[in-house]
Amino acid sequence: MIRCRNRSLHVTFVTASVAVSALLQQRLGWSAMSDPRPEMPSSPRKPWHPGRIQPVSDPTQRLPWNRLIPLVAVETLGVSLLLLAYLFFASLDAPAEPLLLGPVVTYVLVFATSGSPASRPLRVLVSYAIAGVIGLGVAALPGPTILMAILGTGVILLLMHLVGAFHAPAVAVALIAEISDPTWSVALVMFPALLALVILAVVLVWATHQLLGDRQYPDRWW
Repeated sequence: MIRCRNRSLHVTFVTASVAVSALLQQRLGWSAMSDPRPEMPSSPRKPWHPGRIQPVSDPTQRLPWNRLIPLVAVETLGVSLLLLAYLFFASLDAPAEPLLLGPVVTYVLVFATSGSPASRPLRVLVSYAIAGVIGLGVAALPGPTILMAILGTGVILLLMHLVGAFHAPAVAVALIAEISDPTWSVALVMFPALLALVILAVVLVWATHQLLGDRQYPDRWW
């Protein structure tokens, strides 16, 4: 009987101690099992600034002038470099050269939506690889222009969705290639030229982000 009473008193004491400790921790901000001395305040952490400019998540949003001017300046510089590269490839006098204008649109789109998964470098490159192979391949086959363009576009869309590398400007490759009606010899020349301009567009996106102080692109390669 004495043992049971002692055990009951022990349980009551432990329960009361835990309750008092919890109350002190809630009221005074310290634990009864820890050092009761107040903790020295730590120095405030400086806010983290990723750069002077953030990626544009919504291209339709209005920007202040101090952000708009440098943004448009570097975009124009990138487009100018891509157009110079286009003029170099256009000197080949290939009928399918208009499809090389797609990477110019890609540069502006990827730069403005660099935080989107669709703008990751390898996804953009794979989408153009699919569009180039199917678009130029179908265009080199005989058949009605509109029907072949629809066929090429459908196959490109199917493959892009299957591999998870959808990029809208690349879809236009099928239509432009079919209208240009290149031969196989021309298609073999235009395909590497197309990929070269796409790689240049992605590199320019990275370079312009670095120039503006944004180190966030690319967050992932795929």
